[in-house]
Formats: sequence, C-alpha cells, structure tokens
Amino acid sequence: MSRGTRQIIVRAAILIALIAIPLTALYAMGWRLSLREGAIVKTGALAVFPFPYGTTVSVETKRSKTTSAISSKAYFANLIPGSLNIEAMRAGFTPWKKIAAIEPGKTLLFPFAQLWPQKLDVIATRSAAFPSTIISSPKQSFLLLISNDGLKVVDDKDLTVLFSTQDISAVTAVWANESPKATTVLENGTTVLVDLEDKQNPHISPLPAGLSDALVRGDGKMLAARSGQNLVVLGLLNPAPQKTLMRNVIAFGWDASHIIALDTEGYLWRINSENPEEKTQLTNSAIKTPDAPIKIITHEGKITIYAQNGPLWFLDTDQTQALQLHERVLGFEFSPSGEKILFRTPNEVRVHFLKERPEQPQRKKGDETLILRASRDLLDASFAPGEEHVIVSTSQDIRIFELDERGGRNSATILNETIGALDVDLRIQSLFVAFPDGRLVRFRIPTRPTIDIGGAIGL
Repeated sequence: MSRGTRQIIVRAAILIALIAIPLTALYAMGWRLSLREGAIVKTGALAVFPFPYGTTVSVETKRSKTTSAISSKAYFANLIPGSLNIEAMRAGFTPWKKIAAIEPGKTLLFPFAQLWPQKLDVIATRSAAFPSTIISSPKQSFLLLISNDGLKVVDDKDLTVLFSTQDISAVTAVWANESPKATTVLENGTTVLVDLEDKQNPHISPLPAGLSDALVRGDGKMLAARSGQNLVVLGLLNPAPQKTLMRNVIAFGWDASHIIALDTEGYLWRINSENPEEKTQLTNSAIKTPDAPIKIITHEGKITIYAQNGPLWFLDTDQTQALQLHERVLGFEFSPSGEKILFRTPNEVRVHFLKERPEQPQRKKGDETLILRASRDLLDASFAPGEEHVIVSTSQDIRIFELDERGGRNSATILNETIGALDVDLRIQSLFVAFPDGRLVRFRIPTRPTIDIGGAIGL
C-alpha cells in the first residue's frame, strides 16, 4: 500500500469519526432524522396507561406493546415530533383511539386510557314493578324504588326486597348521607320518614303537618325542614318540640352538623344546628333565584344552589360571591373528590373543574368541558368510578365518555336497549338499570386501580 493510499484511508477514518461520534451522541440523546422535515430533530415520547391489563397499544401500526399487571404502561421513546395515530385494543372491548401530538423533548401522557367492555357483567337480576326512580343510599346498602305500585327498599348487593308498601305513592325521596333514613314526599304532599336502622323491622312515620323540604342530618340524629318560611329542626332519637333556627328561609341543605340556608333576600348563611346562635353570613351579594323550588347541595364546604330546571350557582370555600355555572340545569352532582361538578342541560352534558390539575391532562380551576351535545333528551348523567369518565344515558342507550379530550374524546356504548330508570353507585362500582319488562339489573362498572404515574415512568 503506497503512502498516499494510507493517508487517504487515515483521513477518511478521521472524517468518518468526526461525523459518527457527534451523530452517535445525538442518537443517544434522542435525536433522529426526520424525513418529513429533512433534518435531524429532537424526539419525544409517549406513555399510555390502558385498562384493563392485556391491552395492546400501537403507534401508527408500526410499534406496539401489550400491558400486564406487572407492566401497566405502554411506553414509546424516540418518536418523531408531529401527529401520530395511536390505538389500544383488546378483544371484547371498544377500541380506544387518539391522535397524539408528540413534542420535542417531552413525554405525552395518557394516564386515564380505559377500554370499556362491549357488554357489562351482570351481578344480580330481580323482577320488580317498573320503577320511575331509583335512588341509592350514599353509604348504606339500600336502593329506594319509586313506582306507581308503591315504594320499595331493596338490598343493593343482590336486589332482595327488604321493605315494600303498595298503599304509598311517592314522588321523590332523599337519603341521609350516612344513616339508613330517608325523607319521602308522597303524591298527596305528605312527607314521611323511612327508617331502616333495624332491617328486620323497617317502618314509615309521617312528619308533623306543615313541614316541607325535610332533610335528615347525615348521622340520622336530627331532621331539618321548613315550616312556612321558618327553618326548624327536630330531634329524631329523643322526641322534642321543633325548634326554629332562622326565619325567612326559602331553601337549605346540610353540611355535616351545620345547615346552609338561603334567605328570602338571596343571601347564604351557615348555621350550627346544635347552637343556632352560631350563625355566619357567607355571601356579600344576593343570589337572584327564580320562582321555582330551590335545592342546596354541599360537599366538604363547597356549596351549590340549584333552581329546579333553572340556574345552577356554585360557592367555593374561599368565596363570598356565588358563581352561576349555567342558566338552565336539569341535574348535577359533585365528583367524589369534590374537584369537579357534572351537570346536564336539556341537550348537553358538561363538567366544571373546581381544582387545578398541573399534571397531564392539565386543567385550570374554573375550566369547563363539553362532554356531549345530544339531539335527543338525556335521561341521566353521572361520574364513573375514578371520576375521569362520565356515564350518560338516554331512553335508548347508555354510553361512557372520557374527560380527556386531547387528541379526540373517546366514548363507548355499554348498553343499547330501552331503559326506564337508572342509578350509578360509585361506592360499590355498580350501575342499576330498570327495564320496561320489569327487570331490575345490577351491572358491574369496571374500575381501574390507582397508578403512581410519576413513579411509573420515572419522571
């Protein structure tokens, strides 16, 4: 080999090294050649946490990973920035799809990806008179069924009838938050107390005449009601004369041992039910309510004021002025954590966020998302377990929608059959549905376990 040839080889090797070493370093740091850009670009990553386990996640049908109970995430590194189609699939489940916006140097997270079964598991079935309303007890194992044939209370586990009466036709009922007691309004306007403290000997007792809007305190020891425009309380364990707490009240609701009352001028008050002298004005501006029944619902200090088929207001713990969320609401509920409010209008379902979420999917306090705009009447809407999905029903079907709208909002039909009444009980992850043919069915709602997202991807 001549000297000139050796010099050429050495120079070529040096040139290759000068090119290869930086390229290798860039490759190790996550840089790749983008044919679309015609340049070397910084890559991004994608982490999907699908449920149930055994789900296969694919990116542009080119790369795929299947999760398990041991490895619950599908992680894809070194993705060229841009929009990528991702899909999660498992037999018997509705596919989950997104358009992932991959950014340089960032990991895109989908922590609440959930595939829903095409058919829910049935836990229990019973024949029952077709109820118009199903009301589950918040912390007790009871369902209250209201129908034209009377009033029934059933065990929410196996749907066994615990109490039944055909001589009472009810309109509505409200359970106490913790105790097995409910106030029930009958068609003739009378209010009765349904008491199931003793399952073997349940009983119904009428409340004193002239009382309206009666509500049992969470512990079942006291009842509050309106007598005209006077707010009164009654002891339920040791019978005693009713005591007036406040005058000129048009609505109230329990907040633990305190009562939140709305006076005739539109101001909110917090009153200690044990010591009525302990009374605090909560708002400094009046709430202008319409001439309609008003309800006050609370969640750990947070307050909602609701005019039936009318406006919905919200007052946070650090506020003195109520915020109107919508001008016409047909129903609403707090999420179990109290961080969200779900409400439905005649043709929409919306979720209002009460707390900032700095993690993905990021949300600001006060943000609101439209879940669904429907062309037909909505029967009900409730949070699903985990409160990152919403169960929406019409008279013809039941669907589940995810809250995370990034890359497209996923939904799945879980029941495609004519229904008459339903209720969601998050305490036991169950969906209760009454069908026109007389079936009362308890379905299991799949519930994903809690995942430490940060620890799972090493962020």
